[in-house]
Amino acid sequence: MHRPPVFFFLHPDYPFPPGFPLQRRLVRLFTRLTAPPGARKLALSFYEAPDLPERRLFVVPPLLRPELFELPLDRTENFLLVYLLNRGYADDLIRWHTRHPEIGLHVFWDNTERPDGWSPHPGLVFHHLNDRLFLEKMARCRGVVTTAGFETVAEALYLGKPVLMVPVEGHFEQRCNAHDAERFGAGIWSPRFELDRLLAFLPHYRSPSAAFRRWVAQAPMKILPHLTASTLRPVA
Repeated sequence: MHRPPVFFFLHPDYPFPPGFPLQRRLVRLFTRLTAPPGARKLALSFYEAPDLPERRLFVVPPLLRPELFELPLDRTENFLLVYLLNRGYADDLIRWHTRHPEIGLHVFWDNTERPDGWSPHPGLVFHHLNDRLFLEKMARCRGVVTTAGFETVAEALYLGKPVLMVPVEGHFEQRCNAHDAERFGAGIWSPRFELDRLLAFLPHYRSPSAAFRRWVAQAPMKILPHLTASTLRPVA
């Protein structure tokens, strides 16, 4: 769910974040090793980029889960949605919400030591992990705070929700994904859960969701031919 589109790393147009020369070389080397020689490589992307048939590299839209397309668009309520990978940030969120009680927070985490729906004070609710409920909340929130996983950011893009992306510490692939998504207009990235940064960004957000939805609609025609073609057949 949270893995970036690794084969896009092999595309010359992929926008790596500035710096990190060693990490770039290593991630490209690792990516090349994950595909058998001669295999077609489908590079998931937030946007269109040229195919490179001579390298057997083809840029395709993400295949998003069907539940997403059943959700309403352009609906916004006064709360932020948070996916909390590190439960240690919970205390920070509780303190932040005491300063901003007028903004609701729905937080999803894997802490089963607390009951599902635990609310330390009004307007702040901690939910156990639940994919469908998370998606339903995403369709109605003002903004999303999450790690820089490709699928979650893509879902927020489709729904027109700005994202504060916090890459997992030391996870270069997520740092790349956050940089790429920020350039496309999905939101902003931060090394920490700085919700104030997201609030400051909200008035300036210009959603690229219309272009992204058109790109996602092309997924069947972009992907299916590669799944049905023989990998031994020459690429035109």
